[in-house]
This record gives sequence, C-alpha cells and structure tokens, in this order.
Amino acid sequence: MDLMQLKRLLARLTWLITGMLLMACQPALNWREIHEPDGHFRIMMPGKPAAAARDIVLSGIPCTMQMRGVTEDGLTFTVGWTEVQDRHQTGLMWQAMLHGMLSNIGAIVPPGTAPGAVVRVEGKTPQGQDVAMHARFIIHRTYVYQIVVTGPLHQLNATVSDPFLQSFTSDFAEKP
Repeated sequence: MDLMQLKRLLARLTWLITGMLLMACQPALNWREIHEPDGHFRIMMPGKPAAAARDIVLSGIPCTMQMRGVTEDGLTFTVGWTEVQDRHQTGLMWQAMLHGMLSNIGAIVPPGTAPGAVVRVEGKTPQGQDVAMHARFIIHRTYVYQIVVTGPLHQLNATVSDPFLQSFTSDFAEKP
C-alpha cells in the first residue's frame, strides 16, 4: 500500500468514526455526509440542506457566494463558499467573510484569529435576542469557505458545533 492509498484509507476511516460520533452525540439530529456537486468539499450536516447562491461584493471584489444550510432544533448549520479568480485576493475575501459574519451579530473578531481556526462569539440578533456563533473560515487554493453554526446562546455549545465544524474537508487532495 503506497502513501496515497494509506492517506485515502485514513480519511475514510476518519469520516466513518466522525459519523458514528456525531450520531452518538446528537441522536435527535439526522447527520449525513454532504458532497458538494463540484466535488471540492465534504461535510457532515444534521439534515438535508437547502442550496442558495447570490452575487455579492466582498472587499470590493464581486463574487458569487454559494451556500448550503439547514436548521434543526433551533440551530442553523451553513457552509458557504466562493471561488476567487485572483489567488492573491483570498486573504482579503477571508477577512471580509470573517468580519461580515461576526458583524451580523455585533461581535468582533477575537485577537489572533487565523484561517481555519474555530471562532466562538456571542452577540445579538437584529431582534435583540442573545445568540452564539461558532465558525471556521478557511482558505484552500482559490476557494474561501465559511462553516458556521448559529443558535440561541443557551443551546449552542462545542459538543454540538465541533463535530460539524471539524467534519469539513477539501477533496482537492484526492484529485489528480
């Protein structure tokens, strides 16, 4: 077995174990592996996600934001992404996504936040309700991703969010 085959086997075992842990931790949620149709990522979601796309401007750069999301038990799980035409602009897009999402609930970016790190913040909805957001903002090649869980402050915790946030994987490594 060569190194690439071993990596693929370990990745599949990781997915299997993650799936089993998700089901054990959240029996009320119907976890499933979602593959992006374009084949560039996989993630576990607690239900069948809806799809949406819209044209937006981030850091002055026009782009199309793709999203998949589901709301279960009062929590909203979403993965959003855009492809950046100029690879040198991924950092700007990452910062715009990060700041934009956190500002939606009046939160600020924690000091030292780096791409891929888990961000946990608290804030308020536009209606004034206390809300928590756990998220990861990732740069991979020419893609910028946001993996986000939001929900009531008293309901969202790491036990619920971490399996979702950590299940994200890019499939680029498996393509020739």
